[in-house]
Amino acid sequence: MFSYADKYYIKQTFDNLIINAITFGKNGKIKISLKNLIGAIEFSISDEGVIPKEEILDIFEAFTLNSKTYAPAGGRGIGLALFKKVIDLHKGKTEAKSDEQGTTFKFIF
Repeated sequence: MFSYADKYYIKQTFDNLIINAITFGKNGKIKISLKNLIGAIEFSISDEGVIPKEEILDIFEAFTLNSKTYAPAGGRGIGLALFKKVIDLHKGKTEAKSDEQGTTFKFIF
């Protein structure tokens, strides 16, 4: 699926997703998965934070926080926008799912 990945931006993508999971997950439980697919990789990260269904697509917009977000340091609403942009530029796919159990972000490229 890809022949080249910018390691700096991919590292930033991993960092953003992991830091978000640590910061916004409820009880500190995080699940990280990395799969080697034929010609691609799939990375997913899940935490126990919940994003309302009506807001799930909006969180990829710059400077947008979901209505349930609270962090002592305060979120800026830019990390997920950068995540989506970097993966899009690498011709990958992003996905976000949230239910009462938590939220999962995934990318494949």
